[in-house]
Amino acid sequence: MPVWAALIYYFYLATKYNKWKDWIIFGVLSGIGMLTKYSVAFLIFTIVLFSFITSYRLMWLTVKPWVSIFIALIIFSPHVWWLYQHDWLTFTYIQARSNEVDNSYNPFVAFKYLLAQFTNFLPLIIILLCNKSLSIHKLNINQNDKFFILFIGLFPGVMLFIISLLTGVNIKDMWASPMWSLVALIFIAMIPDQVFQQRKRGLLKGLMIWLGVITIVMASYVQFGGQLRNKPSRMDWPQQEISLNVQKQWDALSDCQMDNLTGDNWLAILAATKMQNLPSVMMSTSEAYSPWMSLARLEQKGTFVLWEKGKKPFIPYLTEIQSNKDMQIQQGEWTIYWDKVPHKEPLIIQWQMFVPKQCVKS
Repeated sequence: MPVWAALIYYFYLATKYNKWKDWIIFGVLSGIGMLTKYSVAFLIFTIVLFSFITSYRLMWLTVKPWVSIFIALIIFSPHVWWLYQHDWLTFTYIQARSNEVDNSYNPFVAFKYLLAQFTNFLPLIIILLCNKSLSIHKLNINQNDKFFILFIGLFPGVMLFIISLLTGVNIKDMWASPMWSLVALIFIAMIPDQVFQQRKRGLLKGLMIWLGVITIVMASYVQFGGQLRNKPSRMDWPQQEISLNVQKQWDALSDCQMDNLTGDNWLAILAATKMQNLPSVMMSTSEAYSPWMSLARLEQKGTFVLWEKGKKPFIPYLTEIQSNKDMQIQQGEWTIYWDKVPHKEPLIIQWQMFVPKQCVKS
């Protein structure tokens, strides 16, 4: 989100003042943005399109924008090289995820995405409707900036809707989160300047009340949301207890430091990120998702497998290491109760531990 907003800001400065500093920062941010999330490409496409449909198209006849692109490519190129070395792994993953859902054309998913965006803005819209002085025709900015803020601020999110409508692809609602970073600015620009001058104190009080209400609502959701839905949120999972159980179980049988975990991706990552030595995680489903792992590494270092009872995923190389006679195998299960959802059935985690012969405690 901050990279997205900063990209817009420095492109605005670069086109308005045409200084080397702004173009260089814009190039750096473009490279960082693409490393952060591929969806930043939607913003970069929007920016390029904006430049071509306005008088700013002439800037492409100068050297500064091209230097900016060159800087972005230098920053992003190591990632492209890594992708090439690993058979374009992220796109393999994206393709596999798309194959998990119904690929038939369904235009209604686009309107589901649109409804979710409208719902997100509903509190802000209600507040604005209470202000009778709003005007979309008289934005409190000059004419040139008006088109910039409307096009750059709205087109990326609308483009997602159009893509979903034309292809039937199920666009995730959260993908649009950073794309609306200028919407609040657009709404504020709809309020005449004299309103701010006349009601400055009232606006400040209203802002403080609103922030207080939102803070209380969010804190209440974090604390009691799981109980209301009888379903723990991701924040409610007992990461500390899972991690301690894994470490204790491994240390009871092995003299070697744990090298890696695998099994259910969510559980394995929860445990690994809380452990002091930060072991690697081998993703389930396909060995292509974890090019850093191999059968040779597993046979030499062993592994710890954990999954939710009745939901054991396919784990690469597991059949081979189970048949390895030099591997000490132990298994069991833990029952863990939910702190914030006490009435829900406990979490039952089943596990297997594979310890190489040279690491087994005497």
